[in-house]
Amino acid sequence: MALKRTRSAKAKIFFPVGRIASWMRADGMAGGRLSASAPVFLAAAVERIVDQVVADANELARRDGKGRITPKYIQRAVRKDPGMARAFARARFAEAGAPRQLAQI
Repeated sequence: MALKRTRSAKAKIFFPVGRIASWMRADGMAGGRLSASAPVFLAAAVERIVDQVVADANELARRDGKGRITPKYIQRAVRKDPGMARAFARARFAEAGAPRQLAQI
């Protein structure tokens, strides 16, 4: 009997492709007309963004001598990257405090 492989495993990503597909259909994206690759692409893109933010936040935390990533370091990682800062310009990070200026980071 063949083992079932999830779409996430087939695409070699960790984010749940099936759950994202369900959310996309529930939201009525594209009138319910979704290709099979649309949720895979979205899951891969979100995974890439999260990976970049977590890696940058980890680097900032280690530079401060901390072993734990807190909301403060996630906020600083997002604000450090110009593209991310533009994408998350209106975002509020819970318990991160006031955003610091880029010159101080």
